[in-house]
Amino acid sequence: MAGRELELELLMAALGDALLLNGSLYIVSGEAGIGKTRLIEEFEARARMVGCVSLIGRCIPGRPSPYLPFVEVIGQYLDNGSSHSVNNSQEKRALMVNIFDSFSDNSEKASGEASSKQMLSSHTLFALLDFFKTAAKEQPLIVRIEDLHWADSSSIQMLHYMARNIKGLRILLVGTYRPEDLWPDQLGNVHPLKDVLRIMKKEGICEEIVLRGLNDSEMRCLFPILLDGQLEPSLLRRLIVECEGNPLYAIEMARLLNSENALELRDGMWMGTSKAFGIPRVILEVIQSRLEKVPKESKHVLEWASVIGLRFQPRTIAQAMSLGMMDLFEVLEALESEYLVVSQENGVCQFAHDKVRQAVYDSIAPSKREELHRVIGGILEDQKGVTVGTLADHFFRAKDDLRCIKYSLLAGEEFARKGAFPDAQPFFEQVLVMNDGSTSTLPMIARANEGLGDVNLELGKLEEASAYFKTAMEMSLDPEVKTRTKSKLHVCDEFRDALDKEKYFQSAIARYEALGEDENVILCLAYLTDVQLTIGRVDDAIRTSERGMTLLQRCPSLLAKRVILHQAGMLNFHLGNAKEARRDLSDSIELASYFNDSMNISLGSTELSLVLDSVDDLEAAYAIARRGYEEAKDLNMDLITLNSSAGLLHACIRSEKLKEARSLYDMIIDRSKDFKWGIHSTEHCLFLASLAEMKATSGEWDMSVEDFNRSLRMMKATPNGILLEAVVRSWFAEYLKKRGHIQEAQDQLDNAIKIYMRLGNINQAHRLSIKREEVQSSRRG
Repeated sequence: MAGRELELELLMAALGDALLLNGSLYIVSGEAGIGKTRLIEEFEARARMVGCVSLIGRCIPGRPSPYLPFVEVIGQYLDNGSSHSVNNSQEKRALMVNIFDSFSDNSEKASGEASSKQMLSSHTLFALLDFFKTAAKEQPLIVRIEDLHWADSSSIQMLHYMARNIKGLRILLVGTYRPEDLWPDQLGNVHPLKDVLRIMKKEGICEEIVLRGLNDSEMRCLFPILLDGQLEPSLLRRLIVECEGNPLYAIEMARLLNSENALELRDGMWMGTSKAFGIPRVILEVIQSRLEKVPKESKHVLEWASVIGLRFQPRTIAQAMSLGMMDLFEVLEALESEYLVVSQENGVCQFAHDKVRQAVYDSIAPSKREELHRVIGGILEDQKGVTVGTLADHFFRAKDDLRCIKYSLLAGEEFARKGAFPDAQPFFEQVLVMNDGSTSTLPMIARANEGLGDVNLELGKLEEASAYFKTAMEMSLDPEVKTRTKSKLHVCDEFRDALDKEKYFQSAIARYEALGEDENVILCLAYLTDVQLTIGRVDDAIRTSERGMTLLQRCPSLLAKRVILHQAGMLNFHLGNAKEARRDLSDSIELASYFNDSMNISLGSTELSLVLDSVDDLEAAYAIARRGYEEAKDLNMDLITLNSSAGLLHACIRSEKLKEARSLYDMIIDRSKDFKWGIHSTEHCLFLASLAEMKATSGEWDMSVEDFNRSLRMMKATPNGILLEAVVRSWFAEYLKKRGHIQEAQDQLDNAIKIYMRLGNINQAHRLSIKREEVQSSRRG
């Protein structure tokens, strides 16, 4: 491994840590051909000598099935028979099949059931970690994920989740990617790997090894190996300059020189002939010069293959070209042995490099490409195991509107069902783009709008979600779809009357119970609990929450568990059970961390901070508020960022960290200038209350009173607004007391005590009664 000794040492040191139960993630990056795979293969060969098992998952270009490289990794592990407890466990096998089921059945029946299947994101993440925990007990594992620049968001999320949770395991995760291929998507969004790498490095759970080009000395050692002999010095210098330190370029250049008979051996040294002086500067020219030599019929085979993708099945090409398999195999063997553009392994063919495939694909006329995609898509429709995302992509490129809509919808629903929402979004959008207004596609267009509503709701974009749900509800003629989208609309619509919400959640619960969809029942019970607390029906909320907890015992959904625990925590907060509220919210936050769900980690942390603050555990309240703030910083969501910032501001003021509070306050004021708050927004109410505290602390009393009163007026129709009104009144009372407004402070505490008594929160009512006596005493003093 010329020039890669240091990188090998780094990987071997990481393996040593993994063997001592300190698993980690290493990312190897560098341009195409720089030697990433070669480095890791050498490392894995050494690792096998100490009993490690190496598993490889490959990302592929296009839009594959969710979690594809991890599906490949687990399939390798189960198929090679290296495990005993895992491999022989039929239950574990069945679990993996269930988790990674990819809608290979493309029937209309499957599409109709898609929306009613349970979301698998939480199951997938948790079960994958559990699987590897069991596997790593038997043998240390190296899990290599190749070509992360082609990875879908769900696989990147999975990698992040694994990196967060393999401390204490004998696992070394190794990934590779090409920085030059981290392009934004069609909407201009940053490549998901870029953001995740930044976050993982910040969290200290990822190390990156950047491979640079080989230096001149290393290239001088490489060429004699490739050409099996020494080179004339001037020729060697030119080759070094042309290859720019890239090993792949050097390999391809050596092949080209040999195939062109551009070298001759004189006195034991390779000398260049006249042909050697036509050496091309870039790898693309090397590839094109090789492709020019491919016979016309063989080039047609390559064209069909390039349309299929980087990897392809010979039988698909044989069917498309009406060729006999034996004739095709002869062509493929020549393409492999003579022209070096494809390789074959276990019956599957692959281009020698994606740049070879791209060069062939780009040479096809656009109109011809459309027809090739249409034919290939039609053939793949009848093949088992082909993902609906692949079919959607072929028919999109073929401009076959109807079939593109059909498979794009299926693909979007598949990705959403598995929790890969960012990957689902472009498929649903593609359905709307391809819509030609035909009545036959109307039900699918309605489902795509519902899907986009689900995506935006999951991403916290409530206004966008509402708009899509409304469109789906108006467009669909199916009563079940109308009921379902209406219930979803109420989840994100904070402007409707709470009683109306309760009625529709009750209706949705009844429908989901009839369908046997326990997870959706639990989620709706949690939302109903929230509504009942909002309108002050605490006894009903307790019964609804208990019903959800009971149902959770037979439902394995971690998503449902997180939501119901969060709601139980808030219910206990209402009731004044601080210890239980702390436990439930902490467990909910922990589950959110399993899913890398920064949004709910942040929201839960801010709420838990309020619980701790309510019992004067100020340092703990500050610590958890800071966690919520740090999680929100990496989200591109102003609402969550401002909410967590306000929570941390309150904690800073309460724990007398006034310098930090001032800095945070200035940032909040600047960031909130152009932000548009929702009407009756809980976040806005708490935001105003925190700003009011800071203004009071800074001596801006009139402005502080105005913000406190605005916040209290807005509380009436907000989720959990009754409880939060009591909380903010107690804050307001503290500052009124400090300003000497004793009667006003007593009035605020009296109102807060009445609210707590109404909620049945005897503990907090008692605490405030003591504070009221202290205020009264200060007047007498």
